[in-house]
Amino acid sequence: MAINEEILKREKDGHCEGGATAVTLLIRGNKAVLSNTGDCRAIMVAKRDKVPQVTQLTTDHKASNDQEKQRIEEHGGMVLYVKGVARVNGRLAVARAFGDAELSQLVIADPEVTVHELHKEDEFIVMASDGLWDVMTNEQVASCIR
Repeated sequence: MAINEEILKREKDGHCEGGATAVTLLIRGNKAVLSNTGDCRAIMVAKRDKVPQVTQLTTDHKASNDQEKQRIEEHGGMVLYVKGVARVNGRLAVARAFGDAELSQLVIADPEVTVHELHKEDEFIVMASDGLWDVMTNEQVASCIR
């Protein structure tokens, strides 16, 4: 992925350090195409039979995720718990991110891409980083916006 290669190059050259996560959305007709790398999240709020329904559209790529943990361990890494938080090699809580050169063999930038069909009952989509999702549930966010 070109953007990740550029970030890693700049990090190696001393121009930046660290990493980033992202969630994107493209709406085409009645399809919502999402890509997610890291612990950003997208949810859909719909009203079906006059009852609000919240659906998580993306996967949180955290070290605590069983599939991510397995991938990390298969590539020679470890998931260690530090103060109750699962971390890649005891350092980073996300299992996918752009940058983070020191862990780039274990923390990948590959996005997960999903397609969701949109319906007339769908009200809105919320996309945010872990700054929101670490302190509010999907349902709390939906209720706050409604």
